[in-house]
Formats: sequence, C-alpha cells, structure tokens
Amino acid sequence: MPDTEAAVQQSASPDWVEWSVELLRRLAGRLNDATLAATRFLLSARERAALVDVLMEQLARDGVGLDDHEGRLLDRMMFQPNGLREQIPKVAATDTPWYRFVPDLGPQTDPYNVDHVLRWAACDPEHRARTLYQARRIPTGSGSPLPQGRIYVLEVVEGADVSTIQSSVQYTPGAVSVEVVAEGERLPPYQAAARSAGVAIWTGKARETSSARDGSDDR
Repeated sequence: MPDTEAAVQQSASPDWVEWSVELLRRLAGRLNDATLAATRFLLSARERAALVDVLMEQLARDGVGLDDHEGRLLDRMMFQPNGLREQIPKVAATDTPWYRFVPDLGPQTDPYNVDHVLRWAACDPEHRARTLYQARRIPTGSGSPLPQGRIYVLEVVEGADVSTIQSSVQYTPGAVSVEVVAEGERLPPYQAAARSAGVAIWTGKARETSSARDGSDDR
C-alpha cells in the first residue's frame, strides 16, 4: 500500500532522530522524568511511531504545552495523523528558567550509584566518554513542574550518537536523570546549565589516533 510504504520511508529518515533528540531535551524538567527516560529508550530503539504516540499521550494528559518551535519539531516527527495533537496545549516561548543548577559534591554511593555509567564509559570500545558531571536541580518557584534532585551530565566526543548512548546510561537509582551531550553541541538552557554547574566526578580519555585503535603502534 502506498501509504504504508511512505510511512516506512519517512520512519527510516535520519532527520527525525535529530528532531526527537532536540525536542526531548527541551522537554527535560517539564515532562515527567520517568516518561522522558521511556521516550528516550524508544528513540534509541528507533521506534518512531511508539515514541510519538507515548510522547503525545503524556503531553496531552499532563497538560505540558509546546511553543511554536517545539510544535514544529513534533509535527516533523509525526508521519501519520494523530488525534492527540490537537489536545497538546500551545504556550509562548520563554527564557525564564524553572530550575537552577548548583554543584553537587555528594557521594556516588547508593542510592546515587553511577557504576553502570562508569562501566559503560570504561568498556565502550570506541572510547567516546569524555567527562561525567554531577549537579543538583533546584526548582526556582512554585511553578516548577518537578522536584529537586541530583542530575548527571555525560559528555561524549563530538559526533557521537547521543540517542543510543542515552538509553545505556540513563537509568540511575536516586537521580532524576542522566543527560548525554556531545562536545561542541549547542544545548538547550536546561542541559547547558546543568553541565556548567556540574562537578566533574570522572574524566576519560578518548582514543586519539587510528594507529592506536588498530594496535599498529607496537613498541
């Protein structure tokens, strides 16, 4: 069927992944933390239809509005009509932050255990992890949708696929989230502020040369 073929072709387009990464980042701190993690898992699995359905259902149910730019991102992510689209509130764009971020010097012991993040960084054959930051999210007022909590920001090498790395490290007991960002990226205010305020608790070294990667520098 032509409609089905068109949907498959659009689902395979790499652009929708970039649109999804941007929109989900912009929704951090507004969309429930657990829902955000679930949608990011669907993104890493490239389940486009399921991602859009879950995201729109949660936005409509929780009354989380989108500004014009975010609405365009969502529309691009869609490849078939969805009746829930009209139920998502439209809001004006604002630069007023709902949270401030401060350094978090607390221990990484339970319930804030990030061993799985460090294990991924150490075992990743491509050595993409650069730095793991630790910060605390603090609501700025009664209008902030979500409570305070610890947040981690994992910075990886420029050009890395943050959407697939995200699902490998994001489930951290005790913390509100793990945000994965790449070096050199232009980030939304939420991720930029968290990284800026964060304390570096781990620093890795990316593999520097292809000869080292190939093991050709034998001495």
